Amino acid sequence: MLIAAVFWLLPLLLVVLTGLLGLRLGRERFVGAQRVIDSPYAAVAIGVATMLVIWYLWGSLNAVPVVHDEASYLLQAQTFARGHWAMPSPPLPVFFEQFHVFVAPTFASKYPPGHGILLVPGVWAGLPGLVPLLLNGFAGALLFVLVRRVTNGWIALLTILLWLPMHSNLLFRPSYFSENSTSVLWLAGWLALLEWRSSGRERWLLGLAACIGWMAITRPLTAVAFASPIAIVVLWQIARTRSWRTLVRPALLGVAILALLPLWSVRTIGTWRETPYSLYSKLYFPFDAMGFGMDTTPPERALPQPMPNFVKGFGPVHAAHTVKRLPVIFYERWSVMFMDAFRGARLPLAVFAVLGLIGLPIAGWFAVASSLLLTLSYLAFAHPAGWDLYYLEILPLLPFLTACGIWVVWRAVTGRGEAAPRTQLDVVTPQLALAALTFALLLLIPARADVVRMARIQRGRRAFQANFVDATSKLREAHTMVFIRYAPWHSFNVSLIANAADLNDARTWFVHDLGIRDTALIARAPRRVPYLYDEQSQTLRRVTPALLVQAAARDTTMTNVVPAGEPRR
Repeated sequence: MLIAAVFWLLPLLLVVLTGLLGLRLGRERFVGAQRVIDSPYAAVAIGVATMLVIWYLWGSLNAVPVVHDEASYLLQAQTFARGHWAMPSPPLPVFFEQFHVFVAPTFASKYPPGHGILLVPGVWAGLPGLVPLLLNGFAGALLFVLVRRVTNGWIALLTILLWLPMHSNLLFRPSYFSENSTSVLWLAGWLALLEWRSSGRERWLLGLAACIGWMAITRPLTAVAFASPIAIVVLWQIARTRSWRTLVRPALLGVAILALLPLWSVRTIGTWRETPYSLYSKLYFPFDAMGFGMDTTPPERALPQPMPNFVKGFGPVHAAHTVKRLPVIFYERWSVMFMDAFRGARLPLAVFAVLGLIGLPIAGWFAVASSLLLTLSYLAFAHPAGWDLYYLEILPLLPFLTACGIWVVWRAVTGRGEAAPRTQLDVVTPQLALAALTFALLLLIPARADVVRMARIQRGRRAFQANFVDATSKLREAHTMVFIRYAPWHSFNVSLIANAADLNDARTWFVHDLGIRDTALIARAPRRVPYLYDEQSQTLRRVTPALLVQAAARDTTMTNVVPAGEPRR
């Protein structure tokens, strides 16, 4: 009981004590600190600090993609960087099958083009991680500016220190995931909306339209959830002022951006009537689509290992995703985000998130409603509750509410004798500034521990693929192909098949080992020296006639591929 009491009371006491410290020691000398926190340089510093944390976790701006989606986005960026929407289909496509990538009729990612286009400058520079790093810096800076605008700079600082060390941020942000783009567009769009409402200038409405449009060609479902409440606010204000002509240019800009979607579809799969994303699901994983229950339709393409195990792994998740279970699913997903924000010793701080609702400005309630709408929208899609990457855009909500609740307590402690309401979040005094500065320094201690711990985890996550890529890069020949023979225990979440967009010039092809059928690909690429990587024995050997004879004798020669029909054209 004593340990439990200390666990719950200590964080609460720290908040109260920092407030009392401000009451006792706050003086006019903290006016300088206030000028710093209100300056434009504060947002720049937050952005740079965010980038440094992500860079430390990632370890490189040319990191190997760990998750299948990352490899697909990187392939897409490489394709766009070469001035193409899609690359030619590789020879004997079945050898090149890769998650979330078409190998016929073209070689291209299934994903909408918004994020891939943004990654292009980094690919040109030979540093594909550069743009994701910059996007994370923008996300930190924009979050700070937004919270400072609707409350004050000290609440913004506390929000950043509670938000950045969240497990999902530290896990997913050092990556090529498209949520790095949409989280910036989400925050930038909100800022543009606030500026437009206060100034009425059309340029802010144009910026808002650009954010919505680009989000729509990056993550369409996220864009729908983001744009719906914004549309209500914009249309209400336009109707009230009868300034309908103000919508013309923003609408044209949004339509122009959206026009990239049918162009992308035509250039990738030859038709605008269907998106590559939906066609990929039909060809490879019919169950992996929006809706409820498990679609047992077999795939139309042959699936080399470990792709069939993807169905076994995620099939039960889709089977359990039913309309009847939606309330439970909604609760489970929010529970993951809640425990992420208040894990470990931070759990008692959840009390302040509730208090933060007291005196929350209208912009804060708008953020709450938008966050709920995003999670409601994704109820149409089955995914493990722990995969909260889809909600990276709204992760700042609980830290923001917590920071507001802490401020409410400090106002109650230090605000005696003031005429202003004690729940007012934009009121700043030297006493409150000192309390916030002290508590911010205290938050740095667990934040540093979280970052160091996640750095070890990230190194472990990348080790398998990074070691493999390092080994293949040391092959002496100028052009090679590496046949990959997965072990029976191989996890489908980790794939070594991740090829560069330009296969003709690529130094190495990474392809599936299909037994004696490997001879067909070897014959098609005589200038490439073939190697075999055997995961079971952890060996990388040059392919010889003896190895091919052994392959012919293996019982599993033809069972490494799940039979299916020819790909649809």
